[in-house]
Amino acid sequence: MLRKFRIDVLSVLILVVLPGLLIWFRGDSWLGLHSAEKRAGWIVALCIVFVLLFLWFSFDASSRPAVAARRVRYWVLQQLNLSSGQPDDATSAERTRAAALRSGLRDRHGWRWNYRERWIVIAGDTPLVKRIAPGLTEKGYAFTGDIVLLHATQTTDTLETEWLGQIRRLRRRCPVDAIVAVARAHDGPRMRAEADRLAQRLARHARALRWAAPVYLLNATEFDEGDPTIPDDPIGFTWSAPRVHEEDVDRSLRSLSHNLADAGVARLINSHADRYPALLSRHIDERRTDLIALVAQIAQSRYWRHAVHGLVFAPLFRAREAAGTRPPVTASSGVCSRIWRRTFFR
Repeated sequence: MLRKFRIDVLSVLILVVLPGLLIWFRGDSWLGLHSAEKRAGWIVALCIVFVLLFLWFSFDASSRPAVAARRVRYWVLQQLNLSSGQPDDATSAERTRAAALRSGLRDRHGWRWNYRERWIVIAGDTPLVKRIAPGLTEKGYAFTGDIVLLHATQTTDTLETEWLGQIRRLRRRCPVDAIVAVARAHDGPRMRAEADRLAQRLARHARALRWAAPVYLLNATEFDEGDPTIPDDPIGFTWSAPRVHEEDVDRSLRSLSHNLADAGVARLINSHADRYPALLSRHIDERRTDLIALVAQIAQSRYWRHAVHGLVFAPLFRAREAAGTRPPVTASSGVCSRIWRRTFFR
């Protein structure tokens, strides 16, 4: 310990005393410090640097000042939590959930766990998210292969900002890779109201995460017809530009509707129960104007201008949910995992 102290002092002296001697004896010719007062001012600044460096190098995490500093910091944080009205048990619960997420990722990838997988936030009404990704809303996170799904519950105007804050602390450089905004399939004024609520929700997520992640819109569509045993593969299109024109979205929706109509005819020839492509083609053709308005309203929201990069459709079969045949979110299932892997990373 004494040897380390001597080495630190010697290093600081070399870094400070030698420049001080050069300033005093060569300051007039090298730095243009012709008066003794100017040279003395620089030497005083070097003395202050010497004190700061000495305190920095001599600081020990196990020393009494370090322990006292940690206790003072803990007390200040406690007072701030109490003054803001946030209960300690809620904060500790979010920390426990974040610790469980970190432990699960560390078991999967080792000490470099932060950026080994894609992190996606699923933003939407909790009942709708439960239908798309069962089990996600209870824990707040789920592992689906090489993707981590995240969800923060929102009741009326209250969002789990503490949980989003814990996510931000786990990955400070890039908290999440994308946000999938789940929107119900409405028409007319109801779709505009849904877009307004979704834009507000996305703005709250962005402020809590302090990060403007790319947004992908997921249009959840109800279907009463069709065979519930047929895989519900997501269908949609994406674009790389942060801003897209309504004409481009209209053109893409028309092309997608025509392709689905052709594919639907081919599937109906093989199986009369495989009606999903044909039903989705009819849905897109009937709601094309509302879907274009949904993309435009969220991209140009007055709350937060989001960079929308895609529009994807996912079916919700009432017959399948009534029979309880939709699998929970696991490593090999989950509609959101398939949406990201098959659509966004092709």
